[in-house]
Amino acid sequence: VIVIGNEVGSFFGEYQAGGVLVVLGLQSEKKTPVGYYCAVGMHGGKMFLRGTCDNIKFPQQVTTHIASDDEKSEIEDLLKRFCDMYGLNFSDIYNEKFTVVLPDTKNPFKQMYVTN
Repeated sequence: VIVIGNEVGSFFGEYQAGGVLVVLGLQSEKKTPVGYYCAVGMHGGKMFLRGTCDNIKFPQQVTTHIASDDEKSEIEDLLKRFCDMYGLNFSDIYNEKFTVVLPDTKNPFKQMYVTN
């Protein structure tokens, strides 16, 4: 598990094979919390990006959607701990929309690694 408070650069989550990545983009002046080629080669794990991320061009081997309440609950404790550590308002962050990025089960990498 990695929680990043600000933004990340290009190739974030490249070949992600497992785990949970959370990017909040709290002090970012960019429109998206990630750079170019986010999740290229992703074949496992789950990514949560704060915001709708409508203007990000994701690779074909991943799927994206707005997190449901159940999905957001998966990162609730992580965000509470993060907010406590850095003196941030949990509700302000948690009540935002999050985009979930998942590997597509039909992705071309499954024969090279493990089936998702």
